[in-house]
Amino acid sequence: MALSCFCKKCAKEVLSGASCPYCGGKLGTPHTLWRVQRRPVSDWISWNAPLRVVIPVLALVAAALVCTEAAMEGLEGVRTLLRGATPRVLLLILGAAVLLVFAGLLLRGRETLEMTADKSGVTLRVLLPKPGALCLLAHLRSPKLAARADLQREYGLLLSEQSLRWKEIRRVQWWQEHSLLLLYAPAPWLRMALPCTAECWPELTSLIREHLGRRKDLRLPDCFLEQ
Repeated sequence: MALSCFCKKCAKEVLSGASCPYCGGKLGTPHTLWRVQRRPVSDWISWNAPLRVVIPVLALVAAALVCTEAAMEGLEGVRTLLRGATPRVLLLILGAAVLLVFAGLLLRGRETLEMTADKSGVTLRVLLPKPGALCLLAHLRSPKLAARADLQREYGLLLSEQSLRWKEIRRVQWWQEHSLLLLYAPAPWLRMALPCTAECWPELTSLIREHLGRRKDLRLPDCFLEQ
């Protein structure tokens, strides 16, 4: 895969060089770039983001109710609580939350993930090819963003951009079945999930080995170790 650079003036990715071939402007740091399309409603990572907040909150509420009953009424109070309507109410809340998440992800339509990796770290951008009003509202964004020229990119409207430096990463996992590179910072918290293609794999593997391979505070999956 050829290295590319981003031209801020053209808002395009161009082949690596000293200047942009379209406008002549100065280019930034060369990087490996790849893009993947996804539908959030069928994407595990898109479900993971809201549910890893909803489920722990409901679990904490349930634990707090049980502890309160145990402290006030003892074991019999806990039995009464569990035989009552409380478990059903919590399950109904969980079901409603899942349905709301499903509806929101369905309305998001299709997204383009644009990912870059260089000597400093990795960057993940979410682009919307068709940024309609409902789509933007489902992303919890104002429909007015669709009219902003500074957010227009070659492959859609720039919805979000997240960067993670190599030195911040504390755990790496490789989900082979879905070709997903999972980056954690700190170790218990998933910060970034990168869908990897065969085209980007050699360069990305080389960068990971170079910047993470000698780190003593994390262990790389076997596929990133030197053969």
